[in-house]
Amino acid sequence: MNVKNLTVWIRAMVGALTLFFGGLGNAADVSITAFGGHPDDGSDTVLALRQALAQCQRVGSHKLIFPKGRYDFWPDKAVDRYYFISNNDEGLKRIAFLLRGMKNLEIDGQGSTFIFHGFLDPFIIDGSTNVTMKNFSIDFIRTFDSEAKILAENPDGLDVEFSKAYPYRVDNHILVFTDGGDKPQETSTKSREVLYPFGDLLEFDPIKRETAFMAQDYWCANGLSVKELGGRKVRLLIPGLKGTPGNIIVFGAKERAVPGIVITGSENTLLDHVTIYHCGGMGVIAQRSRDINLQYVCVTPTPGSGRVVSVTADATHFVNCHGKIEMGHCLFECQKDDASNLHGIYARIASRIDDETILVQLVHPQQFGFDFIHPGTQLELVHGPSMETFGKAKAKSVERINKEYTRVVCEQPLPPELKAGDVVAEAGDYPEVYIHDCTLRGNRARGLLLNNRGKMLVEN
Repeated sequence: MNVKNLTVWIRAMVGALTLFFGGLGNAADVSITAFGGHPDDGSDTVLALRQALAQCQRVGSHKLIFPKGRYDFWPDKAVDRYYFISNNDEGLKRIAFLLRGMKNLEIDGQGSTFIFHGFLDPFIIDGSTNVTMKNFSIDFIRTFDSEAKILAENPDGLDVEFSKAYPYRVDNHILVFTDGGDKPQETSTKSREVLYPFGDLLEFDPIKRETAFMAQDYWCANGLSVKELGGRKVRLLIPGLKGTPGNIIVFGAKERAVPGIVITGSENTLLDHVTIYHCGGMGVIAQRSRDINLQYVCVTPTPGSGRVVSVTADATHFVNCHGKIEMGHCLFECQKDDASNLHGIYARIASRIDDETILVQLVHPQQFGFDFIHPGTQLELVHGPSMETFGKAKAKSVERINKEYTRVVCEQPLPPELKAGDVVAEAGDYPEVYIHDCTLRGNRARGLLLNNRGKMLVEN
């Protein structure tokens, strides 16, 4: 064997041994570098990540390490799955970290920065148990909302200026936000351009880092006419629109299409020293999950970016969760909605089929597909107009008609007064909530919405 062939053989053996011992679970940790993912090289880490996660699941490895640095993720080669995510927008998602059916896995970023490109969901933890994620930050190369400095008021509207962080173009006097890629040619439908639709305007105070005094939302979901002024300046053609020169006008993302971390149907999830600088939806959204712990989780704009908005919706959100929810030493600031919202879901009774059977309807589009009723689920029966509970029931069999309708057969005859227009909700097994040593500030809406009947303690 000549020297060249010997070198190739040695490298192959080293790679094979790295993969083998990297997959022995407790024997050795798995490093993303063993699968071709390297920090700070600007390459797409998605394929390496997919291989590493498959290896962890295949052989039961318990720890996946990212040596400290920057890792980039593009949607091109990411896995796709259709997801219904409560209080966000449903759809076929491209997902970087899809942790599906994982058990006893820890992802340690060791202080790394994860940068996501385009419409790519960073994390979905689905049907997993004992997952820990720690020591990394999440950010996007281009934000889903756009920010402009207010220059002046005039009778036609507002004059504003965009920095290069917010690429845009004007098509037939309509403002269009992009990623700066190539737009379609007149003779072709092909394009490398990604569009970032917006649905509302809201003024922010960049000094106080909060919504401007008495600022009102302006909804413009069907587009916005502008006049180009040159030098990345445009005039928003909205007569009567007010704004203080020097303040920031935020063009809010039209949909909650790309939440940061989704926890669905999972148990015992820990987020430890995780920072979310931006995402196109809620920062952390958990649904139908048990025992969730957030420690030193920060939602805040990227340092040095000058942005006034962190994530485009709630910092955290919990829907029909159980067990214990704890948030400690967290910072939630400058998000476009609440710091946290804990609640359950009511479903409307569309019709009473017989004494034991009802047809249940999910009404809000951001709750379609939220299947919270299963055989054995205890239900409370609530009068629709008054929201007064008047009975209980237990589901015997459940048939999902589609994302809106579910047929539920109950174990016992239903009360005679139950009728179409009443509602049902999951009864009992409410989570215990402990929130402590957290800072909530500068966000668009409210602080804590604690719509939960379990024991709750908020302190410090």
